[in-house]
Amino acid sequence: MKINNFKKYLLIDICGTYVQENTTFGLIKKHFSKYSFKGIYIRLFIYKYSPLKIFIIFLEKILGNDILKKILILSIRGVKISSLEKTANEYAKDLLSKKSNVHSEISACIKKYRENSQPIFASSSIEPIVKAISSLERIPYISSKLEVINDKYTGKIYNDVTGLKSEEIYKKFNIDLQKNNYYLITDNKSDLNMVNDSVLTFFICRKKKISFNIKDFKIKKIKILYLQN
Repeated sequence: MKINNFKKYLLIDICGTYVQENTTFGLIKKHFSKYSFKGIYIRLFIYKYSPLKIFIIFLEKILGNDILKKILILSIRGVKISSLEKTANEYAKDLLSKKSNVHSEISACIKKYRENSQPIFASSSIEPIVKAISSLERIPYISSKLEVINDKYTGKIYNDVTGLKSEEIYKKFNIDLQKNNYYLITDNKSDLNMVNDSVLTFFICRKKKISFNIKDFKIKKIKILYLQN
C-alpha cells in the first residue's frame, strides 16, 4: 500500500486505540477452538482472573519482558500462513464491526487529525491481524513480524517493533519522522520515545494516574486523554 505525499502523518496504534482488544491475544484465541487442547491452554493464560495470567504479569513487571505475548505466540508453532491469515481476516471484520465500542473521544481525535494527514497504523501487534485490518481500512501499516519456515510459523517473533516504530517506518516507507510533522495516538508506554518529535501526541490513560513523569516530555507535545472504561 502506497503512502501519499502528505506534509503530515497520523500514527495510530491499534490495540486499545483503534479497536478495544489486544489483537495478538484475540487472534490466537480465535484461531483455536475453546474445546481443543491449545484452545484450553491459551484461555488459561488470558482470562482476566486467571492465576496464571496474574503470575505472568507479575513476572513481566519484575523482568520487563512481554512474557505472556511470547507464550501465546509459541502456541501457533506449526500453523500454516494461509490458515492464520484466514482467521485474521474473519477476526478483523469482527473487530471493525465493533468499532462503535471504541471511546468517542478517541474516534473523534482520529477523525479530526486524519483529514489533513496520511494515517499509518503503527502497531506492535503481529502482522497477520494488523495486515488484515490495514487491508479493510485501506491504511498502510507497520507491525511485528513472525518467523516463518516452510510456509509455517515457528512460534517466534522475527521482528518486534515495540519501542522501534520510528525506525520501522523509516525502513518501510522511507519517512524520517524527525524531519516530518506527525501526530501520534496511542496507549502504549513503549511509544513515548516518539513524543518530543511529534507535533502532538495523544496518550490514552484508563487509570486515575499516568504511570510516567509528564515532566520528561515537552509539555506542548503531549496531551493525556483520561478515559473511563
